[in-house]
Amino acid sequence: MKNAVKSFEKGLLKIPAIVGVCLVVLFSPGYKSAPRPIPVRGRMGTGQVGVAPDAAAPDIPDEIRKDVAERLFGGDSECEAFRAGVRRVSFDRRALKDATRDPVQASLYRHLTESIYILAVDPRHNHHALVYKNGKLLFERAVPAEHYAVLERLFRPLERVSPPEGAETNEITVEEFLDGLTGIVSPECKEGIERTLLRAGRNAHELIRAVQMLQTEEEKQGAYWLLGRMEKHAYVCIRRDGDKKTYYMYYDAQQLHAEDLYEIVHYAYKARHTFPWSRNLPEDRFRRFVLEYRHTEAPLAPGLRAHMFRALEPYVKNLANIEDVVHQVNLICSCLVIYRKDMRWEDQDLRMMFATSQARCEGKSNFASAMLRSVGVPNGYVSTPAWPKIDGNHAWNVAFDGEKVLSFMGCEYRKGKPDFDRYQDSEVAKVYLREPNGAIQDLTASYTPTTDYSLEAGAEFAGQALYLNVWNSNEWRPVAKAAADEKGTATFKDVGCRSDFLFCVTAGIPKEGTKSLRTVVITKEGKALEMVTGEDDPSRAALTCRMDGLDADAQYLLRTWTGKEWRKVATVASDAGGTAEIEGRKGRLYRLDGADGKPATRPFQLKAAGDGTELTKY
Repeated sequence: MKNAVKSFEKGLLKIPAIVGVCLVVLFSPGYKSAPRPIPVRGRMGTGQVGVAPDAAAPDIPDEIRKDVAERLFGGDSECEAFRAGVRRVSFDRRALKDATRDPVQASLYRHLTESIYILAVDPRHNHHALVYKNGKLLFERAVPAEHYAVLERLFRPLERVSPPEGAETNEITVEEFLDGLTGIVSPECKEGIERTLLRAGRNAHELIRAVQMLQTEEEKQGAYWLLGRMEKHAYVCIRRDGDKKTYYMYYDAQQLHAEDLYEIVHYAYKARHTFPWSRNLPEDRFRRFVLEYRHTEAPLAPGLRAHMFRALEPYVKNLANIEDVVHQVNLICSCLVIYRKDMRWEDQDLRMMFATSQARCEGKSNFASAMLRSVGVPNGYVSTPAWPKIDGNHAWNVAFDGEKVLSFMGCEYRKGKPDFDRYQDSEVAKVYLREPNGAIQDLTASYTPTTDYSLEAGAEFAGQALYLNVWNSNEWRPVAKAAADEKGTATFKDVGCRSDFLFCVTAGIPKEGTKSLRTVVITKEGKALEMVTGEDDPSRAALTCRMDGLDADAQYLLRTWTGKEWRKVATVASDAGGTAEIEGRKGRLYRLDGADGKPATRPFQLKAAGDGTELTKY
């Protein structure tokens, strides 16, 4: 992935940011500004909707006590070694209460439920972290003593970061502050700061106070840079009213206290001057991948950068290089958060991950990224918007080590040597590295063989955005977009082709009834084979093939893709062995739906092969 770094440093492709894991790189739904700010630290009023967790119980439930004893202490929970070596720890209750004041996060908290986290030293002086959920073991980790000490520090109460004594702040207007920036920052940065302060409204004085609190010119310049790109930084969530969904954006500029922004900037530069891997970073890379506090549209988590720094610094300062730091810190992260699929769409608060020990891939990536940035490791958030052959999408991490890019899954537990080539052999259509200001870097060529795909859509599409879509979760989902030139020709660069992938191209985001401009299979050799669409042509030769893996003695609807809809063409019955005979025409795309009308297979086509016919699924 060396070339990825060089191309990345040359500049970023600017396209609108998207909300939602991985699809963020493609389109922007209609958002509304939040009807009121989320109450953050020090702003909680009475009568707000939310969940405030009860005070942590110091005792361990009997069933968990018994399980820990059986696993580590020969079944004896009354022995001196158990009493001395086992304790329950909880994340800072005030910080967790703060995280769950937002009703959306409160709903997530109720869904996930809080875990019971046990730290234990067994009679052989081995260290363990055990996490229980609803009375059952969620996961267990044997950890080195150094990692155990970090975990102990992470579960200490958060300490509020205050500016040093003598840091003076003066009441000045926004206009006076902006006038003072002339000649200090670039015109572009000043314009960005002005937009951010306009967005901040009444909170603008908090952002100005934060800059005044900073003691060095280096830190002030970092704060100016952050403010210059903060205008659209936000936590995004959905408010549901029956079937109606409204997206709301809670802007950071309206939420951040002066002390919060001070902590973000001051501790970023503290890490820069503490660790050699950060000290020698180019300023641009440091700012974008260490100083920048936001990764996705997750809620703000005040105090965590300093908290993570204090917990990790005594350990990581003795590590030799970035690879060691990434590997060891990620192992620590794997003792704190594991994957859980059945979650809401919104990004999870980092503080809640400490309490619930579970997150989606995006949350795990955010957590690991925050931990690494707290100790000055430049790293970013990478995603594939939609897999081309299976449902869903994915997010993971990359860290930058000079010219090398280390690709890994945040919070992933791996024994032995680290895997810094994660997902290098995956079947991906597109891979993007994303920054929170909407900047996107296409990294697809670093993960898979690629090809360029061009199509002539026609002059009527000149200047329009065309979308390249894959079949995912029973619908066409966009993975890339390209602007058509004055002749209506568009080229999609670096399309993944590790194997044969099915795509359709649309003008605009595909919706039900949207007509595709082309439906193609891009082969692993990089060739584009156009599928037959439109009405079925009876004159085309019919092919017959057996399909297995179906339900026994079931009825199915055979549908063909017309370029606009999946149209019924026949009814198919499977035998007692779950096999059915499929008849279709060469070059057309088909799928089977169950009796309930829901898709039962992925799209497929029938191909002549020697003296017979083969069925190829996409």
